[in-house]
Amino acid sequence: MLLMHDVYYENAPPYISNIFNLYRNKRPTRALRKTPHFIVPAKQSEKTRRGTVVSSISEWERDTLPDQLKTIPIKRTFKYHLKKHLFPKKTLIDTVHLNLDRQAEIVLNKTRCDFIFRYHKFQHQFNNVNPQCLCGFRSQTTQHLFFSCPLLLDLREQLALDLAGIPNFNINHYNKLNAKEKLDTLLYGGSTYKIETNKLIVTTTANFISLIVDYV
Repeated sequence: MLLMHDVYYENAPPYISNIFNLYRNKRPTRALRKTPHFIVPAKQSEKTRRGTVVSSISEWERDTLPDQLKTIPIKRTFKYHLKKHLFPKKTLIDTVHLNLDRQAEIVLNKTRCDFIFRYHKFQHQFNNVNPQCLCGFRSQTTQHLFFSCPLLLDLREQLALDLAGIPNFNINHYNKLNAKEKLDTLLYGGSTYKIETNKLIVTTTANFISLIVDYV
């Protein structure tokens, strides 16, 4: 990303800029819609797609990178805000401040530590542990159980209803997050929510985990 910042603001060495400029969008920017700064061909070989140039451009043009970040011309400032965007500080709510029974508190903390499901135990070299999920998927991870496992479909639907019922919880924004961002929100709360909303989110998640451990 720092390389693309240098290219975009023409601070990269000429031999690098000349390569990236082949993909620079030379059409005038339209105010009424977002115009990409660089354009890569729709059809390209796997080798080209995985190459440094095309992969760097693709990352720069992704919708997940805010436009306001790209408008920061000073590299040091850009790097600082990019780090905050990519690695937001988690709002850790201690389980002692939640209205949880002891079992729900334990499973929540174990899930936060990746030390509860089959794949986790397999990674920690527990004896005679098969990392495969009961549904047949190769790895029984937290993300798989929370978002993909067909055995837990009814429980996930109930979780979605419970989340939507939390005051001030933005279910539409949540649904647009990727799996990692969703999991962080469920386990730690969202950085934009007030403490009371986050307590309800984490409590709902803990109750959900207590239910799924009975299945797995």
